Amino acid sequence: MYKNFGVKNFEFINYFPFDRPFDEFRNLLEYDIISERKSIDLLLGMLKKLKIKCNFSKFSKDFF
Repeated sequence: MYKNFGVKNFEFINYFPFDRPFDEFRNLLEYDIISERKSIDLLLGMLKKLKIKCNFSKFSKDFF
């Protein structure tokens, strides 16, 4: 479906705990990398399989 809209690149931006949205939306923004590992690996695998160029900003090394 992404091809229907001409999407070739994605940018994922994580937040830092001291970023502005943290206080108000902390419960929505936080996730545990260990418990979400399966979903993260699925996302990274799918991006690789589809050969979509992605930029990840503000992500820790543990994410990858």
